[in-house]
Amino acid sequence: MNTVEHFVESLDSEATQILAIEPAIKYLDCMDIPIDMQVNFEAALSVMLVVFAAPQNAHLATQQMPMFLDQFLAAFPTRLSVRQLRIGLKNLVHLLGSSTYEFRTPEADLLAATLIEVLRHRAISASLRPLTNMTKQFSPHGVKTNMDTLLSEKAVLTMAIIDCLPFVDLRLLEECLLFLPELINSLADRKMQQECTKHLWETMTSNLMDADRSQLCTAWWTTNGGREALLGQNYNNAVTRF
Repeated sequence: MNTVEHFVESLDSEATQILAIEPAIKYLDCMDIPIDMQVNFEAALSVMLVVFAAPQNAHLATQQMPMFLDQFLAAFPTRLSVRQLRIGLKNLVHLLGSSTYEFRTPEADLLAATLIEVLRHRAISASLRPLTNMTKQFSPHGVKTNMDTLLSEKAVLTMAIIDCLPFVDLRLLEECLLFLPELINSLADRKMQQECTKHLWETMTSNLMDADRSQLCTAWWTTNGGREALLGQNYNNAVTRF
């Protein structure tokens, strides 16, 4: 698996299907993986992401990505680390939203919207208990997080949605901003709420947001009730933390 990913860009669709996708799916579809086989699971994840990123595999990506997403999300948090989850989801949404990618079509936008909706619904019912097997926190945007705050499955999924905001279309970005305050405030742990709120603030103000997305975020925060929805009526004191 580690070898084939280096040749994906040189393979045609038929060879990619036989040499990369089919072997990778077999490893991803195994629910109980021994510790000594975990490296194969991780290699299979890497191969699938490389396959999706290759422009010549646009039609394969639209065919295989829904099944891959089911397997990918089913692996968290038992077989998939927080870091792998957040990087993988961010890269997939970035890929779907890329204007240079060959399969940037209404179907790709719909797939990105579906992915966000699946994450949202899973986060709503996700566990509030801290993931004690997390060895470190991670931000795909390069922002350091509080090493003393262990995040729950619900908080991690919420952060994963926030990671994707710079890469979704404006309509979907607006929808995300509408439901994120309720999702963040549903976290029982105050420190987890603060971490997610901080991450949302830093994402909205990061240089990953283009002019249109930044304008939408600014309008949502200042005049469309976003600040009050997220921080409550005492936002003047709360906002100083960020």
